[in-house]
Amino acid sequence: MRDKSEIIKSQNTKRCWSCNTHLTLNLDRCPSCNSKVGSVNEHGVAQRPVQWMNYLFAAAAVGGLIFFVWYSFFRVG
Repeated sequence: MRDKSEIIKSQNTKRCWSCNTHLTLNLDRCPSCNSKVGSVNEHGVAQRPVQWMNYLFAAAAVGGLIFFVWYSFFRVG
């Protein structure tokens, strides 16, 4: 008996993580919602790609907050 991941990968389709549309395995964008999709996981759903720019903006915002608190309350002089 084959396990679930082998069965799903043998179906030659994946589902979009955003709109749940069935896609072929070779697509990297969903034609329905235009979201980027990655490789298929063991549940048959395409993985959501990591959005590095969001992490960079969040790190810059935290750095700005730390600088603001330091400049406002802990700066000597």
